[in-house]
Amino acid sequence: DNNAGLVGGDTMDMTTVRAVRKSEEVLNTFGIHGNATLLHKYGFAELDNEHVCVSIRPEAVSRLAGETAFQEAISDLDIEEQVL
Repeated sequence: DNNAGLVGGDTMDMTTVRAVRKSEEVLNTFGIHGNATLLHKYGFAELDNEHVCVSIRPEAVSRLAGETAFQEAISDLDIEEQVL
């Protein structure tokens, strides 16, 4: 449960966003990001990051898998092509 955040400037100050009890651990969050963003902005990545996604253009999938397989996958996933 996040209870603090970093405030920019010439120094790095941590400011609590709610009351913190004496001896309570102060926790900061980097937000919900995939590993590419975490690595780029903060210099680390998480091993089991559930927020990892990859964007692939539908044309590339169709070209690589074949148009028939592509259309079957769209049908099997019960999505419309314009959503892609």
